[in-house]
Parts: sequence; C-alpha cells; structure tokens
Amino acid sequence: MNDKMNPLVQFSDYAGKLTREIVPGKADIRREAENDVSAKSGQDRSLYFYAPKSGCPHAKQNQVLMVLRDDASEASAQKLLEELKLDELSEEEHFLVLFPDPQEGGWNYECDPDRDDDIEFLNRCFGMLRANKRIGVGAFNGMTFYLATTEAASAMMLTMAALRPINVPAMMIGQLPAGYELPEGALGVEAAAWCPEGLAADYLMKANGIDKAVTEADCPEGVAIYPGRNPECRLCICNEPISADTLRTAWDRLFCKSRRWQNDTYGTYQYRTRFTDKGFIGHVNDTSLGVNDGRPETWFEYVPERLRHSDKKVPLVINCHGGGCVPLYAAEQSCWHDVADDEGFIVVYPEASYAARWNPWNDPTVPDDDAFIMALIEHMKETWPIDETRIYISGFSMGGMMSNAMAALHPDVF
Repeated sequence: MNDKMNPLVQFSDYAGKLTREIVPGKADIRREAENDVSAKSGQDRSLYFYAPKSGCPHAKQNQVLMVLRDDASEASAQKLLEELKLDELSEEEHFLVLFPDPQEGGWNYECDPDRDDDIEFLNRCFGMLRANKRIGVGAFNGMTFYLATTEAASAMMLTMAALRPINVPAMMIGQLPAGYELPEGALGVEAAAWCPEGLAADYLMKANGIDKAVTEADCPEGVAIYPGRNPECRLCICNEPISADTLRTAWDRLFCKSRRWQNDTYGTYQYRTRFTDKGFIGHVNDTSLGVNDGRPETWFEYVPERLRHSDKKVPLVINCHGGGCVPLYAAEQSCWHDVADDEGFIVVYPEASYAARWNPWNDPTVPDDDAFIMALIEHMKETWPIDETRIYISGFSMGGMMSNAMAALHPDVF
C-alpha cells in the first residue's frame, strides 16, 4: 500500500495461506471507464495467491505483486514467500501476491505462436480478480507489479515490457538468459523498472529517454535512480541479486511510487502521493457532522503547509469521486492538493454516503449527500478560514453529476 491512510476494507477468506486458483482461458473483455483492461483468450491455467490477513485497501487503491518463477508447484511458491519475506512485506504493506504458474516448457518469452501466449495469460491473471469471489480481493490495473525471480522469468518480463508496456506499470528483474534477444517489434516505450546493468538496462535507458545517471541522496549504496524524460517513471539500476533486502528497497523506491494510468495508448505514469507525509487529515467514519441520523461519514482534508497557521481567508475546493471509487483515489486522480500547494487554497475529498454512489437525485431511501456536503462546508468554515465567496465543487463521472446537482441546488454557495 502506498500510504497507511488508505482504509483497509478488503479481506479474503483464504488470507494468510497460499491457495491455488484456476485462471480461465476465456478472457473477460469488459472495460472500466477509467482503465481499459483487455486480454485474448488462451488455455486454462492456474496461479497461487496470498492475501494478507491484515487486509487490503479499496480495489482502486490496491497494489498487486505478481511473482514469476519457473516451477509451477506450490512448494516453489511457498519457498519464495518465505525466502523473500513476501508474506511479511504483504502483511505490512497490504498488497495481494499472485504466483502465476508457468506452462510446461517454461515461459514463452520468445513468443512461439504454437504455445500459449504468456503476455495474455498474465493479463488474464489480473483480469480475474474483479469477479473472483474465492480470492475476495480486487484491484485496479495500473498498480500490478512484477517480480521475476529467474532468468527465464526476467526475459518474459522484458519481452512483455517491450511489446505490451501499458500492462507493465513496474517490474523488478534479474539477469537474462544467455543469448536472449529483444523481441521483434519492441516498441521502445518507457517502463518503470529495477534491473541490473546489461541488455535490459540499455533498452530501458533508451526507452525512458535517459542521458545519464543521477543517484538520489537518500538511495542506498549500490542503487542508482535514473530520471528520464518523464521523472514519474523511475528506472533503478542495481547489480545485487534479488533478495528480501533488495525487494524491500525496490518496494520503497519503485513500486510504492508508481501508478500507470491505462486509459491512453501506452499509459500515463504518476508519482503517487504519500498522504500522511503530505499532511492530509483523515476523518473516517466520523459522526461529528450530525447528518443522516448520525450516520458515520468519511472525508479527507488537505491544507497546504503555508496555510496551516494563517488567518487569511482562502478558497475551498470540494472534489467528488466517481461511482465505485473512494476519496483518496479521487485525490490521486485529480491532484487538486498539488494545485492547492501552488495556488493557496484548501481541498476536501468526501466519500459518498452509501455504497460509493452519490445521491444527486435526493432519493429519500438512501442517505442525503446534499445534507452531508453542506454540513461538511460548515465544518470546514468552522475549522479553517474559508472565503465563503470562493467555494467550488468538482467531480469525476458520478461525482460530476453530484457537483452539477449541488451547483443547481445551491447557486448562492458554489
């Protein structure tokens, strides 16, 4: 998880132990509004999963680590879980671990058309999460990270990054097999990665538009962080073998900082927000507003540091998340808090009162979001110096519907 401010809301009945699950060969081609997910059909395959007992955040904020190995046995997955301390890291950082099983003959990194397409298989492994009740933990593509623990698995991941970069938000790979060559048609598109010097580093440096290495001051010895044309896409070069220690470093320096929005041709990288460090104030299941018969409400406030001890009245922006989303997802989607730092205003990210869906119609059978937002404004005015002539509301998708309804209902406020 990127930040412990994300509430933990997903819990699996199989948490804390490795469990095998079938990955259907028939692909689910449904699409989400913010994120196109597609995979071609292939053979029925399998994977093992580990869901942390500590729980995971909402699917839109949940990270997934896919661990590639050459042996399809449960024992091999269990060994990696223990040796790399993946179970400990998963429990601490609250992410789902998947162990996709290789096919007989190993990973198809040479893209042999007579064998099952492993790029499509790995995409199906992610795609099954939304509808799989046994696993019980969903996720949103764009934070599906890959750990390749063998030479063949590393070749598989570099091939995937070269041919389908949109489906590789970030990867950690090791040495490549002798004689490995980049696939024909490699796109040369940027990809966030942790890898040793050699062919992979050379390809990724060129793809990421890197001219030279700049090692960050807080990076551990032996790891270079390379900024490319897009500083939000990180390339880490490290010649140390993959271990529990290097994996933890990669998690902190690469995976936790990466999101690849997947609603354009090759995806758009975003440097993720650490909400606690930035100074967000969380109100989770807070009953202090006294609306909806005392129903607990959730919202997150952000006040730029330079305004926290000021009496100067400043604007307020309210941002409403999309249907099925959560406030901190909306925060990363909109980045209003970053604009607030530059422009000097306060932001609040509320959560819809019922089932992550707003009530722009004032349906009396569900909680009143109009009353919630108006009470939230009063709370913000009492807590912070708000300029009442400059209160604004915005939103994505269903949050846009709610914003429109509020502006129509209260033109004197917004």
